[in-house]
Amino acid sequence: MAAAIGHPAFLYVADSKGAALETRATIAREGGRYLFPLPMTGEVPGILAKTVLDPQRDFLALLWHTYSDGTTRSVAKGFEFSQTMNFFAEDSFQWQERWLVTQSHAHAQGQRESLEKRLLKAEAELGQLQTKIFKDSEKLKGKADAICQRFQVPDYFQWRIIEECVETVKYLRSGRPGSHTPAQHEISLQFRFAFTRNQEAIDKALLLAGWRIYVVNAPVNELSLNQALSYYRDQWEVEHDIQHWKKGSLPALPLFLRIETRIRGLMFLLTLALQALTLLEFVARRELAANKQKLAGLVPGNPKMKTARPSAERLLAVFQQLHLLIEGSVQHHSVVLVETLSDIQRQILKLLQIPEDVYLFQAVPKAAPS
Repeated sequence: MAAAIGHPAFLYVADSKGAALETRATIAREGGRYLFPLPMTGEVPGILAKTVLDPQRDFLALLWHTYSDGTTRSVAKGFEFSQTMNFFAEDSFQWQERWLVTQSHAHAQGQRESLEKRLLKAEAELGQLQTKIFKDSEKLKGKADAICQRFQVPDYFQWRIIEECVETVKYLRSGRPGSHTPAQHEISLQFRFAFTRNQEAIDKALLLAGWRIYVVNAPVNELSLNQALSYYRDQWEVEHDIQHWKKGSLPALPLFLRIETRIRGLMFLLTLALQALTLLEFVARRELAANKQKLAGLVPGNPKMKTARPSAERLLAVFQQLHLLIEGSVQHHSVVLVETLSDIQRQILKLLQIPEDVYLFQAVPKAAPS
């Protein structure tokens, strides 16, 4: 990245796959800045739980948002602290890192609702095990484990297998048995299932819902806690644009080029086209939001469906059926638009601030032969 843009003064924002210690050390050593969420693996969940449940500092209200009713509310809260990081490879490297411990209120609510739904579904299936008698305790244990794993709730239930001795009488003579009929008494084991919710673990999970740890090596005067969260929340917009290269209207694959300079040239052209599509989409959405309007007629088969966030592909598709009639003579070419612009086409041109007369073609002088 530094080679591509000519300097390391960038902020590298990525998801938890970029948070490997070696990656962070490399960027910090070479003068770059990064912002990553730590993956919820290894020792991170324990650190997060200890930090949130015993914060030893006040939570700050973060990311104030103004809603359509005019009210302004915080959508997150959190705090930060500093850590001295060390990385040992061929030589040791030490740097300062800020740990941003934050909770998104919406994300927390979603996680709590998801947990409760999973608990109820697991509870229903575990309850069915209670109504049955099993002869094999390992089979019963396997079924209970599978249910908890499937609904991702292995820590939120306490269960036990109840062992019962059952005596059965097997008569050794046919016919109706009497008091003196010889019989054989057999003792067998059967197993029942019982469970309860582990409320302490559930309450802890509800308290930790929505919390994450982000790491950043930029100082506060370069990147505040609020700015860091805002940048990370906007990351999806960049990723959304790059989807055009993967499966959108500007696919980079399959790639049939083998010479590196041609591959670079192709990606350069695709980047220019992506910028044009992004700008087109941004301007249309900005104008619709400013005028509090929605656009209809973009969805094939559903002309009445309205949207305030049209995609660039849908906007351009409206203009696909336009045809030009080109007539030539010795002196000039004449270009005429066959169709008349429709109302939706005029509305899109107005949103994009493009004058309609771009479709009013004039006679073009024919170039003299060289």
